[in-house]
Amino acid sequence: MKDKTEQILKASINVFIKKGYIAATTKEIAEKANVAEVTLYRKFQTKQNLFEQSVKSVIEDRFSEVLDFNENVNINTFIKQLLDNRLLVISKNIKVVRMLISESIVGNLPAQLRFTYVIFNNVSLAIKKYFMTNNITTDYQAYSKVIGGILLGYAILPNKNYYHKLSEKEKEIFLDNYLNIITNK
Repeated sequence: MKDKTEQILKASINVFIKKGYIAATTKEIAEKANVAEVTLYRKFQTKQNLFEQSVKSVIEDRFSEVLDFNENVNINTFIKQLLDNRLLVISKNIKVVRMLISESIVGNLPAQLRFTYVIFNNVSLAIKKYFMTNNITTDYQAYSKVIGGILLGYAILPNKNYYHKLSEKEKEIFLDNYLNIITNK
């Protein structure tokens, strides 16, 4: 029974990525999942419930990991680790991210599933923990907003190459450029 649900969720997120919430049909999702359309309605009742459960599943699977970093590093190293970690996740899931941002903007997702909220909350928790551990009294939310802005900018603005496909040297240069902006060097 659980396998069918996962099959439907996987198929639905693929259809929602390609077509968006409005254009996607339950018929198309059922066909892609290789189930009867009535099965979708039995399990999820509405297209909106299916959409929200699909998004929730993806967010929990790919974006909601608690960021846990070495707390014995300087702040510049911490910020680079944080940016690297989140950029890898966003880059590897760019189509999902762009769909989530788009659907968030048009209001098809409840607040807790909006990608901007997920990114900000995730980054904010990691920064707050690092600042508390290292007795840093600077406003962690200001850092969270700046780093969240960098991540969202990466997701929606054109990029020559995906971050996860860059060489280690290219990643280092990429991260150093943003670190220099954040630290005002």
